Amino acid sequence: MSKRRNGGLRSKKCLRRTERKCMSKHSSDAADRQRAQACIDRGIKNTEAGNLPEALSDFTEAIKLDPKLVQAYRYRANVEFDLKHIPEAIADYTRVIDLDPNNHVALKLRGVIKYLNDDNQGAIADFRRLIEIDPTDHEACFFLGQGNSELGDYSAALGHYSKAIEIAPGHSAYYYQRGRARDKTGDICGAVEDYMRAKEHISQNPGDHIWHGMANDAFGDPGQAIRDYTETIRVAPECAQPYFLRGAILLSRKEYRAAIDDFTAAIDRDPKMAVAYLGRGRAKLESGNHAEAIEDCASAVNLNPTLAHAYFNLGMAKMGIGDRAGACQALRKAGEMGIKEAWDIIRE
Repeated sequence: MSKRRNGGLRSKKCLRRTERKCMSKHSSDAADRQRAQACIDRGIKNTEAGNLPEALSDFTEAIKLDPKLVQAYRYRANVEFDLKHIPEAIADYTRVIDLDPNNHVALKLRGVIKYLNDDNQGAIADFRRLIEIDPTDHEACFFLGQGNSELGDYSAALGHYSKAIEIAPGHSAYYYQRGRARDKTGDICGAVEDYMRAKEHISQNPGDHIWHGMANDAFGDPGQAIRDYTETIRVAPECAQPYFLRGAILLSRKEYRAAIDDFTAAIDRDPKMAVAYLGRGRAKLESGNHAEAIEDCASAVNLNPTLAHAYFNLGMAKMGIGDRAGACQALRKAGEMGIKEAWDIIRE
């Protein structure tokens, strides 16, 4: 048999082996994709049932089976966020965007998480990208305004809020926040006009009651604001914010027991809400419960060291139990952060 013929036979055998390997790999890949989809389906069911750790394991298993499965990363990111695993959620949304750069949902959710966790520059970048993809996304315009407001650029925020209102004029939140921006830039008449519009524009979204309440509070109608927050709690009892806002009004009315109950409800729903500990600490201080006030104010400081009034209240509570050295230390910190009354108390 010639070398040419032998070589041809070997080539055919090699080709057949390669084909079998390719078919085997293709079959294996298809099986992995099917198993990955089954994991996703199971994860969705566990998420809907509230079994978040199990859902997390399901989506992670899907990713192991198919590392380029976009929806597995997105579902896992949602669960990570619900479990308050913020860096992990951001990492998974980033992976979605790496695999699918125009993924609108991942960009929006990553931007919202960054905004909620004080990464305003990062949030602004995500929402700008969203508007490049879809200039009619009013939520992206609104959050661009929010990010700029947090950075103190109220003029830029005004433009973004106005664009959001132009696209979707029926949202109380948009008018309320533009009113705040107008107030900050000295346009008092415009602010009043927007607060009035916020009161008029409660949509079908139950969450708008909270903005209606904030507008009423800003407009000097705390009674109506309490009713709005109560309605928000009725339709969304899992939310911490309306309890905190209602508690703040009750505190200003010196209804300390009711305020403490609301701040406690907010903390139960969001154990990292520093301002809720601050509010509850203040209510306990005013009620003469200095020991528990110290605990709450210390928690507020630990969660957010920039809360000047938390140091002030901590100092006053320590003064109440006779710990003058500790009181002076906390009050000095409050004074350094701009509370002039703290220096007057120290000098006494």
